Amino acid sequence: DEYLGSKHYTGSPYYAVLVTAVYLWLIFYLLPWFMSSRKPYTFLRFIAVYNISQIIYNAILCYLYVKLLNWQSLKIWENTCYPISAANNFDPAINVKIAAFGYYYYLNKVYDFTDTILFSLKKKSSQVTFLHVYHHTIMVPFMWVTIFALREELFVIMAGMNTLIHFIMYIYYFLSNLGPAWQKYLWWKKYITTFQIMQFCSLLLLLAKLNYEGCKSSPYFTIMWTFVITSFLILFVQFYLNTYKKKTSIVVLQKTN
Repeated sequence: DEYLGSKHYTGSPYYAVLVTAVYLWLIFYLLPWFMSSRKPYTFLRFIAVYNISQIIYNAILCYLYVKLLNWQSLKIWENTCYPISAANNFDPAINVKIAAFGYYYYLNKVYDFTDTILFSLKKKSSQVTFLHVYHHTIMVPFMWVTIFALREELFVIMAGMNTLIHFIMYIYYFLSNLGPAWQKYLWWKKYITTFQIMQFCSLLLLLAKLNYEGCKSSPYFTIMWTFVITSFLILFVQFYLNTYKKKTSIVVLQKTN
């Protein structure tokens, strides 16, 4: 409580709402207007630095996540109600570390808004999809509610899984930004989406287990994240089918002809 309470500005619900509103205003109004009479920017060096910063940021979060679990990943399933506390013998001091991890993860979700801003400045409108905007928009306010209001331990597991995938994803982004010569090494792109889908399925199982075991958790946490993760799962499955299954069908058709 004391740690999160000290974050007077970034920890405020008004900050979460304001920064999300500014993000939406930028990508739907200001940036389209600003770029309407301009050529796309490239930002090759800036994007490289940005991707490296995300790789480092997510690597640090992954390390903090593993430390919170005290290198005991099976505690996730052994004690769904309090996975972090159980991994640390219910030491009260771990609560500050949980709060710190949550706060750093929350700030990373705000930092993720940069993705869409760069797409807009590069005029990559095909990448500013409903899935992309919905995913980014919903994470900041919902994570604020989870970390600052509900404070459920299971969110650490959710964040840890997401952080690992983002670590891999930004490595892919960094390599793809190096130019066409690297494209042949990026055959594993579709597996990032596969891992994301697996992540959502795993989290839905954990939420179901949380409810089944009768944990003393807020029903708002379970309802909210079941809705959010289910919606993510549907959208990512649609994206996977539209992006990769269609390509496979086209390749098969070309070989047949």
